[in-house]
Amino acid sequence: MAIGFLTRHDLHVLGAGFDRLFPVTRDDMFADLLDRLDELEATPYRDGVLLRGHGAKRD
Repeated sequence: MAIGFLTRHDLHVLGAGFDRLFPVTRDDMFADLLDRLDELEATPYRDGVLLRGHGAKRD
C-alpha cells in the first residue's frame, strides 16, 4: 500500500491503469499533516528513502 498526494498531471502521467484513488477536497483538514511532512528530511536509501524528523513534537 502507498499513500501519496498527486496532482492532475501526476494522474495523467500514470495513465488509465491507475484507477484506485480517493480524491481529497481542498480544505485545512490535512494542513497539520502537510506542515509536519514538510519538516521531514528525505535521504535516498537503497531502493527507497529514509525520512528523518528534527525532534519529536507531541501534542
